[in-house]
Amino acid sequence: MELPPDSAIEVEESTPNHWVGSCGDVVMIFAYEGSSEDATHVHAASRVIGRLSRKLGRPVNFLFVLPPRHSRAPQKHVRDAIIQAAKKHEASVRRASVVVAGEGFGAAVHRGVVTGIFALFSTKNVTVERQVADGLAHLMPKSSESFAPVLSHCEACMAVHRMA
Repeated sequence: MELPPDSAIEVEESTPNHWVGSCGDVVMIFAYEGSSEDATHVHAASRVIGRLSRKLGRPVNFLFVLPPRHSRAPQKHVRDAIIQAAKKHEASVRRASVVVAGEGFGAAVHRGVVTGIFALFSTKNVTVERQVADGLAHLMPKSSESFAPVLSHCEACMAVHRMA
């Protein structure tokens, strides 16, 4: 996804399987189809969370958008990477939002599973949403200058990979 040169969004990594970046104190990750077999997106997000929280001197916010259609459970090495990153950055994340877009039973079950997983970690301020606007609103004020451009970028990332 091409961003305007004056964009406040910083891109860490963009591949056919994922997009990882940040805006202000919000780290964003979009895991596309195929990310369940590749932990690269987890490592990229971990780097950004660590770097940004050190730079700001405080915990950051985290937006994780998952593919709703035909998604598969992550393979063991991806699950292990997620658990390792969650433990490593437990104190580095203030709030988190996980978005599983979509309607119907499958998307609802997916959201339920994600909610259950996050109950295992001590990051207490986690929401699981079906719309990226709701997830983003948990992390940054809707009245901020960055909200509309970041939301627009998030929706574009979702549209390109037919996540919405």
